[in-house]
Amino acid sequence: MKKLDLIIRRANSSDTENIYHILFKAFKPYKKYYTNEAYKATVISTDEIEKRINNPEINILVTLLNNRIVGTASILEKNHNNLYISTMAVNPQYQKKGIGYQLLEYISNFAREKNLHQLSLESYKPLKSAIRLYEKYGFKKTGKKRYYYDIEIFEMIIYINNIH
Repeated sequence: MKKLDLIIRRANSSDTENIYHILFKAFKPYKKYYTNEAYKATVISTDEIEKRINNPEINILVTLLNNRIVGTASILEKNHNNLYISTMAVNPQYQKKGIGYQLLEYISNFAREKNLHQLSLESYKPLKSAIRLYEKYGFKKTGKKRYYYDIEIFEMIIYINNIH
């Protein structure tokens, strides 16, 4: 797949609405699988997005294609070795074009620059295409599961030195 000419940068306050719409559109097809609380915690409000943008501990990223925001991710250091991807979404209109993969590459390089040794995330069984993307990139399920607002989510990790 040809790499798209993307710009990935840290989000700012003017990106809040676009981030919300990407989350809304990306997760809308899965809403029926979520509890109301889990869905609200996944498709966060614009106020919560704004708070996270202004939190120096969290990096909210946006992915631009032709000056249009088409993807987003939220990342934070969990400990001295781990960069946690708390949210990742691509507008469904732009999925299956390699944008998510390129976003993962950007996040991996960000982790390398910070001398972190692994990336981790949590996912949910109905998110089949996202899980395929993570596995294609090299993430492995750890077997660790937890309940998140009454849905079972599971952990996936990749060690930075195992990334191609």
